[in-house]
Amino acid sequence: MNALPRRQFLQATSGLVVSFAIAPASPALAQLAPAAGKSVAADAVDSFLAIAPDGQVTLYSGKVDLGTGARVAYRQIVAEELDVPFARVAMTEGDTALTPDQGTTGGSTGIVGGGMQIRQAAATARLALIAMAVKRLIVPVAELTITDGVVKARDGRSVTYGQLVAGGRFDLKLDKDAPLKDPGFYKTVGQAMPRPDLPAKMTGRHTYVQDFRLPNMLHARVIRPHAIGATVAAIDEASIAGIPGARIVRVQNFVAVVAEREWNAVRAARQLRVTWTGGGGLPGSDKVHAGLRSEAIDRDEQLIKQGDSATLVRAGAERRFAASYEWPAQSHGSMGPSCAVADIRNGRATVWSASQGTHKLRQVLARGLSMPEDSVRVVYLDGAGCYGMNGSDDAAADAALLSRETGRPVRVQWMREDEHGYDPKGPPQLLDLRAALDAKGNIAGWESEAWLPVNTPNLFNRAMLAFTAAGI
Repeated sequence: MNALPRRQFLQATSGLVVSFAIAPASPALAQLAPAAGKSVAADAVDSFLAIAPDGQVTLYSGKVDLGTGARVAYRQIVAEELDVPFARVAMTEGDTALTPDQGTTGGSTGIVGGGMQIRQAAATARLALIAMAVKRLIVPVAELTITDGVVKARDGRSVTYGQLVAGGRFDLKLDKDAPLKDPGFYKTVGQAMPRPDLPAKMTGRHTYVQDFRLPNMLHARVIRPHAIGATVAAIDEASIAGIPGARIVRVQNFVAVVAEREWNAVRAARQLRVTWTGGGGLPGSDKVHAGLRSEAIDRDEQLIKQGDSATLVRAGAERRFAASYEWPAQSHGSMGPSCAVADIRNGRATVWSASQGTHKLRQVLARGLSMPEDSVRVVYLDGAGCYGMNGSDDAAADAALLSRETGRPVRVQWMREDEHGYDPKGPPQLLDLRAALDAKGNIAGWESEAWLPVNTPNLFNRAMLAFTAAGI
């Protein structure tokens, strides 16, 4: 059969339509089912675990998976300690209404911190389930075995976890002395498991926060000044008059445009003429590296020391080299710019965000919106990754403020210039390197010293851009 040339094919067809659709975020909406009485106390077993009558185990984790595979690791921990199949453990993460506050997620702290709490909760639950089985089957503990969530007595009688709990609660505190499973008997932890999120990610069906949509939702873009501390002098509303549905939202020096269609919001943000006055660069930014060297040292940390490199580098070698490098503040540059969706109505706020610390973000939003903390809910949705804190929390503050002002759900998608210009930066560093070679040209000694600013206490996850501009 002869192949039809592309030009002839196009001429012969009346039209060719190529389309795609982003799946609605029904999983995220499904999470919003009422959870009356659900504990979120960090020391309660019920905050971390629930067992349904059919034996399904749900893990509630305050730590989230930022692409490190924690969704597998946490479920493995629970499956191992409870002796249930891995596939029977579901997970809800980073929802302030359903999960305990386990602090922020960052680097490798998810397992070191959050994983240990989860393991302790599962071990405490196992101990309680065994006690329930002893009472139900009226046999000593020594005569019981557990396999796949089923407790069996020597005489053949058995009871499932689901029957023991029957959808109820443990009403127990985490027991630090609850016996942990001997690693020598591990069957799940340490085994390679398929990541549950990858199939949908690889086929374009996964709901990232950028994909999330709500009915009656507005799209928004924030117009930011090009100088720190600038204030609004004038806004030319006529400059966006021809864009369907576009309108301006202003709260003091916070300026944004909203529209029913995202492209119209983008057009309006590009066309809106805002006159700013005042402002300038970041004070002292030209002296930051000199300040790193001259200011008092808060903490001195020695990572590695081998031999007496100082003597060789400074005096006792054939050739010596030295150089200093000033590492500027860097954008974390996530693959996709930050995004968030907020819905504030009837005295309650729900915000969907890729925040690394949803519970801390909730505190900030409640304070900025002058709302009781228990009226604000933050739900984690995957973002485009983060390599250090990006603008996710600030985008959430943008969306929350705009939803409050418009009375409708609002989605804020940062543009690339927003992300590069306004995301929290990686800290500047000052590096001193010194090296020495011996007579044969081999490295005789090497010294590296690095200075960087200490973290400001309580600054992490404090969304400031929108609230500061709005005078909040």
